[in-house]
Amino acid sequence: MWIRKKEDEVRALHDEALARIDQGDLAGAESIASQLEAIGWSGCFEVRALARRKAGDRSGALAELDRGLSLAPDLWMLHQLRGNVLDELGQKHAAIEAFDRALRCPEASSSSIRFNRAITKLSVGDAGGALADAEHVITEAPEAPFAGAALGIAVDALLALGRHDDAVSIVDRAIASIREAGADAAIAMLEGTRAKAMLAAGRAREEIEAALGRAIDGGGASRDVADVLAALAADDELSRTRFHVVIEVSLPASERASLPEGATGYFRTMRVIAASEDEARTLATSLEPRALLATSRVHTLEVEAADPATRSRIVAPSGRLYFGE
Repeated sequence: MWIRKKEDEVRALHDEALARIDQGDLAGAESIASQLEAIGWSGCFEVRALARRKAGDRSGALAELDRGLSLAPDLWMLHQLRGNVLDELGQKHAAIEAFDRALRCPEASSSSIRFNRAITKLSVGDAGGALADAEHVITEAPEAPFAGAALGIAVDALLALGRHDDAVSIVDRAIASIREAGADAAIAMLEGTRAKAMLAAGRAREEIEAALGRAIDGGGASRDVADVLAALAADDELSRTRFHVVIEVSLPASERASLPEGATGYFRTMRVIAASEDEARTLATSLEPRALLATSRVHTLEVEAADPATRSRIVAPSGRLYFGE
């Protein structure tokens, strides 16, 4: 069995390796992984697998995880990461088996594992299993950084099961809970999810648009918001074009308190499928809070190609890309 030793001495090295991966210094991370392996620290396999995964070598990452688990078969994090890599390789059912194995490990983080398993289960059509896992996360780890994403999975699972009103209800309960805790800033993102659920449930257009407005004005413009806006504007009779659009938003000094130091505004990039340039401009700026529309402008609008889409929509809007002094 792989023995972990000198834990206090190597944890900082392990953290440094993970930071290097985030920074793109994969060679540096691999070098630290070799130091960790020489010491006997099982985290070396995680570091090496993450570095190879980021480099696009998922087969290499999987081989490293298999080697690590042959030495340390009860490390839940290695099993979980193995499940993630298998999922990315398209081996969905093997990924679920890896997550199942992770749950049987000592001291396993069930919320983290079940969150990852929920994503894979939903992708293979097991909406009921995905819902059970997502609800576990929402209930047992509401403060986890992935709890919001788990709620989104629960909503998608309920919609797949045809339980549209339940999808609206679960978002309503989450919003009420967040508001009670005084964390109103987190509500804007959920309003977009609420709008998606209400659209599926056949709620009144006014209700849906009100939720969209709260999401956008609260800075929670998400893929859900973009998709619902597109659905409301659907028109199957018009030919469409795909545009690459960059929005530039300059922020007044009064709005900069929550920005990174020195930031004076932000860009947002996206592809927009629209019937005209004017519609593309309108859709692109629709993701910005109404209070900022006066200082928002289309920085770049480029035609990419004709598109066979049957509805106008925003595709893959970026987050805020800040610029400053």
